Amino acid sequence: MTRRAIWLLAFLFVAVSSAWAQRQFYNTSSSVTQANSAVSFTDNGSGGSSAAFRARYVTIRSLAASANTCYFDMKDTTATTADIALEPGGSFSLTYDGDAQGGWSGLGAICDTGQTATFLITASR
Repeated sequence: MTRRAIWLLAFLFVAVSSAWAQRQFYNTSSSVTQANSAVSFTDNGSGGSSAAFRARYVTIRSLAASANTCYFDMKDTTATTADIALEPGGSFSLTYDGDAQGGWSGLGAICDTGQTATFLITASR
């Protein structure tokens, strides 16, 4: 086999392996209270590796049925009531538009004093 043929086969192997690589998923329901809830994305999908990853796609849905508005922050895992509001029953989807290696490592969630909600959080890479 020629050197060129070996390099071609090696390149094809890497390309096919990358194409079949399993995506990383994080899916959970998280209780949100007046204290900040920090959520880190780790691969917990079917057959997941439990490895931390930087999500490029995130969907957050409030399962709250009451009038409690809660908030989330994607910059870090610390939320305040000045961050993005999520109304009861509402949802928010984000796509990371930065460089190929980037993404969000987690999020923070919080409610106003005395209020609670449950967020369904799905993240993938």
